[in-house]
Amino acid sequence: MKTIKSALHPMNLATLFLLLISSQVLIAQTSYSPARFSNDPQSLQNRFNLEELEEDIDIIIRCFAQVGQTGRMSAVYCVGRDETNSRFFRDILRAARGSQLVPARVDGTEVNVSMFMFTVRIIKQGEDQGFLLYPHHTHNWEAFGESYSAAQRYGVHRGADCDARTDRFGDQNARMVYSVSEDGSTGEEIVAVDEIFADCVSAYSSFISTSIYIPAHAGGEPVETTVVEWFIKKR
Repeated sequence: MKTIKSALHPMNLATLFLLLISSQVLIAQTSYSPARFSNDPQSLQNRFNLEELEEDIDIIIRCFAQVGQTGRMSAVYCVGRDETNSRFFRDILRAARGSQLVPARVDGTEVNVSMFMFTVRIIKQGEDQGFLLYPHHTHNWEAFGESYSAAQRYGVHRGADCDARTDRFGDQNARMVYSVSEDGSTGEEIVAVDEIFADCVSAYSSFISTSIYIPAHAGGEPVETTVVEWFIKKR
């Protein structure tokens, strides 16, 4: 009887074993594609009509929204209202609600995004005026430039809430600062910027740490960034 010898050298077996492990790791990695602005006729870029401005200005308005699996924007609100930007809020909200984006995808499947951060920058210099849209709140653009995409929370339909009894003043405008890494996980440190009650800090921190995220992207690659999230609550 002839003996058939294996063509695999012990070194080849070890190499094959490593390749199999590597392929399993690659398969297990999650692929992300964040929601992003488009040039669709129903996009915010095409729906927002900037009024004729008289004075030179350069202001930014930061907003939050949800983006559905079809790319439709909803539940829009903007923050940081003051005397310089308040006149633009209504037109931005009207144009943003129902506007069309490219939907977010996780492992190739469209997902609902419950935290999409964007900024509208309005500029007038002399005879020229216009606006720019950024898919972030500008907090990381010194590191990644103006075109990076902020981290996005997805798959979460519930909201963060704190006991109304601790919110004795009626309104709650709280900013929480945290980081989201390249793999979509949150950092250990979650900090409240504003003075809010301890129950609310705990509720918001728990909500942040148990949510799931599409990481920020810069140059087509996931990157770690700092997130400043506003929690708005009114009675």
